Amino acid sequence: SQGESVKTVRRAGNNLYIEVRVPWSWLQSAVFPVKIDTTVDVQVGAGANDGYRNLSTDELNTTSITVKQGSSIGARHGFYRWIGVSISGTVNVSYIQLYAVISSVDVWVKVTGVDEDSPAAPTTKAEFDADPLTTAGPNWIASWTVDTWMQSSSLNSVFQELVDSYTISNDAIMVQTRGGNGAPIGSCYSYEGDSTLAAKLHIEYTAGGIIHEGITLFAGLGLLATFGKAIYAAASQLTGNGFLAF
Repeated sequence: SQGESVKTVRRAGNNLYIEVRVPWSWLQSAVFPVKIDTTVDVQVGAGANDGYRNLSTDELNTTSITVKQGSSIGARHGFYRWIGVSISGTVNVSYIQLYAVISSVDVWVKVTGVDEDSPAAPTTKAEFDADPLTTAGPNWIASWTVDTWMQSSSLNSVFQELVDSYTISNDAIMVQTRGGNGAPIGSCYSYEGDSTLAAKLHIEYTAGGIIHEGITLFAGLGLLATFGKAIYAAASQLTGNGFLAF
């Protein structure tokens, strides 16, 4: 994430590769192992991937144009599922964003992760109720403003718990927003209500080691790094002959 770099995506057979070239001058002073700072920005992309559990009517609603969370008239617990997510190492910044349909004062929800490897979206109230949840569950207390993206409190503890438990590579991530404390209900657009305003997930993380599928260093030419899916966590050292040793 430092220095001026050139990034190229290429295909070789059935494999996709990301090549990163950085100046030799930067490489000479770099501290190894080099860590890759990565950002995830995804949005709910299907109607089945959001909805809410209504305890007052004892149902799971996945077709409404809104998702509700809160408990002023019977608790509502929302859920949101994103696919194609890859995270590892250390989670530095993370939150969800929901687009408010109405204004509400002091909405109170507890945001927890579904503690499964690439969880499936619930299709029944029993499946929703049976989903295991992360120990971490920060409270998100805020007044919602209509037609505004509402950003949650930090969810680093939730996603770090998942990263420490599973290998998350092009997988699904799901959270529940559980209402409580008799607070007003926060209502936001679902995918069915407006797909462009469906829930968003933002994560910034630092990979825990070199993402490795062969890394070659050419003296004077900079670094040509080919990154695959496996995480190579051992410290990298620069040898005298100009190649990286692991």
